[in-house]
Amino acid sequence: MKRRPFVVLAIVVLLFQLLIPAAAFSKENHYQEHLDSLKDKAEDTPKVIPLEKVDKIFPMKANQLKELNDLRKNYRKDTNFKAQNLNSINMKKVENRRILVSAKEGFDAATYGVEELPLSKTLSKRGYRLVRVPKDVDYQSTLKQMNKDQSIHNAEPDYIHKISYVPSDGYYSYQWQYRPLNMEKAWDVSRGSTDTVVAVLDTGIYPNHPDLNGKILRGYDFVNEDSNPMDDHGHGTHVAGLIGAHADQTGIIGVNPKTKILPVKVADSEGMLTLVDILQGIYYSIDQQVDIINMSFGGYQYSWEIDDALWEAYYNGIVLVASAGNEGTWEPAFPASYYQVISVAATAQDDFITDFSNYGPFINLTSPGKDLLSTYYLNGYQSGSGTSFSAPIVSGLAALIKGKHKNWTPAEIQWAMEANAKTWNKKEWDTFDGYGIPDGYKMIKSSKVDLTKDVPDELFEGRRIGSGYSTYEKIDLPLDYDVYEFKVDREHPKVKLSVTSPTESMDMVMYVFDETLENGWLIDGNFQGEGEEATLNLPEGIYQLVVMDYYGHWSETPYELRMDDGTQDFPDVVGKWAEPFIEYLVDEGLMIGYPDGTFGFSKPITRAAAATVIGRELGLPQQHGSFKDVPKNHWASGYIGAMEKAGILTGYKDGTFRPDQPMTREEMAAVIVRAYELTGSSNVRFSDVDPDSWSYKYISTLVANGIVSGYPDGTFRPGLDIKRSEFATLMARLLSDKF
Repeated sequence: MKRRPFVVLAIVVLLFQLLIPAAAFSKENHYQEHLDSLKDKAEDTPKVIPLEKVDKIFPMKANQLKELNDLRKNYRKDTNFKAQNLNSINMKKVENRRILVSAKEGFDAATYGVEELPLSKTLSKRGYRLVRVPKDVDYQSTLKQMNKDQSIHNAEPDYIHKISYVPSDGYYSYQWQYRPLNMEKAWDVSRGSTDTVVAVLDTGIYPNHPDLNGKILRGYDFVNEDSNPMDDHGHGTHVAGLIGAHADQTGIIGVNPKTKILPVKVADSEGMLTLVDILQGIYYSIDQQVDIINMSFGGYQYSWEIDDALWEAYYNGIVLVASAGNEGTWEPAFPASYYQVISVAATAQDDFITDFSNYGPFINLTSPGKDLLSTYYLNGYQSGSGTSFSAPIVSGLAALIKGKHKNWTPAEIQWAMEANAKTWNKKEWDTFDGYGIPDGYKMIKSSKVDLTKDVPDELFEGRRIGSGYSTYEKIDLPLDYDVYEFKVDREHPKVKLSVTSPTESMDMVMYVFDETLENGWLIDGNFQGEGEEATLNLPEGIYQLVVMDYYGHWSETPYELRMDDGTQDFPDVVGKWAEPFIEYLVDEGLMIGYPDGTFGFSKPITRAAAATVIGRELGLPQQHGSFKDVPKNHWASGYIGAMEKAGILTGYKDGTFRPDQPMTREEMAAVIVRAYELTGSSNVRFSDVDPDSWSYKYISTLVANGIVSGYPDGTFRPGLDIKRSEFATLMARLLSDKF
């Protein structure tokens, strides 16, 4: 008996979809043309942009940041992300001339001659208002005026979205999708947890299907404003079956057979969704404390309000998954192309991307999406195609991980899927595949990403970097940030900053903030695979530097970061406790580093090096001395001889000086007291310094002059080698009043 065909959506089968080129290379050519066009435009764009000019519609300063991810939300280099051009709104894509208003106290709809409409508590309690603009009132002018109103945070059209579905004949393919996902081995490890909840924002779900019975929670219908989110279309039930159909030896099996599903009806019987209903569905899911939100729909209008709601969901630990779109284009579709959302493209049985699937820099993962059998809303089963059905597979995988690792963050769950995925060309990330098709078994067996050596991701907690050397680090997770700190001196205000792109998929961006966070600069003039470089003229002070990937990607390959102000800093000194003392000695020309660019922070200072520093500071004329192990061609011969003649240094009984031997703490005390003719004694007693020892008086004098102290345990450790950093600290305290 031939099964009934799946309900055809009026809005999804567009004629131009039939004209999409089948070959992947054709897509690649189109995308390359797009990139070339962007790069041509970028030649006239400054690489360094003051932060207040990043987004003219939503200006911001760094001290207004709630999260560093606000930087992502406010900066969009692609014109598709910019707030909607208020002069060119396509009214056919707006639901019944409606505007969603995020209002402050004092907003009055009557001021604009618009009709206020009822809105659910889910949005009204968050300050939203919904209005309809009458036909005799200009819609675009009204929207412009609202966005200038001080009593309004934001106003935007109530755009229509659509379900991401492509009809297909059904039943012949069965459940081939589990082969590339390696699910049979994955299910041996875990079949999910009944404590995990996936919210399905869709056309509703038929809860009495035998493969779904008992796992569908009580949800809500925002289309009809009731608590019966019944599916009157079929799309949502199909999605639900792919996520979690029962494993009961009959019918089909979902990716995660144990997970619970929350039906949130935001699409009507024709598969249409409005911005308002989507927003209600997101906030409702947050309030219900779900673990994953699946969004198998899309449109090409960016929404500030949906972006904001999805960030709130993300910060509440919710994994966000959406379908990439079915137009075979690189144009970013939403909600999939919001940074915090996992964008899923579709593959066929050959593991290659389908002709209909969207592609481009925002793709995170691919998953089977052609001819997938699932639950039918009129009972039975039906086959369907589309990125709509790729997304729920990834949602099911995310729920598997969440069930096993309750405390993992959305970024860690996303990383586990991406790090254990494979692309057809074995690249880490690809324009068409993202990170590829996840391997369910490897994913569920994977450990948490190791962040023990990760660069901090909080302002004012960053890693200190200095001038003239490279730092190599990785972007470890999706949406990861690396925060650094650098110092600008009055004498060297011109600072050159550069970062390489670790792979061709990464598009690195840098932000610089001053100490007040009142002033900031964005550095971004290039695209994927090109890196960034810029020179800033900065006032004296400490600056925060944020490094990130524009698209939120991560990589196992490190990037190279450099800061140059014309001076040379030591990488093993920057940020350490002795940095100011060492800087002083270096600036005075008394100490230098090693040929490899390091200072030797923890290395012991040699007797020759100590003699050179003190002899140089005292201005002693260099001359050759009498020590038999210090030949004339020894690099420190002149100062060793000068110190010997001045009576500051003595050798050993065998006539040697042992120039390359480390200097001990007691030897250091004797040399400094003699060199600078220090006097005085201290009442401080150290348990390991005998008053009758030769070094007692020198140590006592140093303590009396406030140059040295002992250890917390009451010892001085006179025979311990003194480190170069410690020696620099003592000399700086001796020579400069500022210490």
